[in-house]
Amino acid sequence: MINNDSQLTTVREQIERLKIALAWLERDVRPKSEQQFQVLSEGYVDQIAELDALVDAYVREPGKQDAPLGTAVVSK
Repeated sequence: MINNDSQLTTVREQIERLKIALAWLERDVRPKSEQQFQVLSEGYVDQIAELDALVDAYVREPGKQDAPLGTAVVSK
């Protein structure tokens, strides 16, 4: 669960690192073995989906829909 904008930033950074790792697998592993790529990338894809869901849940909280990044209202 994301509770504030600082955590949102951290999760978005994690997603970017996962996407970089996935791109590396696609570039270096997929040309050699599609099956190995599918096995190795599954965890990255699942983790990205989980983190994307957390981001979506946070930004859809009441009072945050129209707030630009870094200005969301944090309820106590």
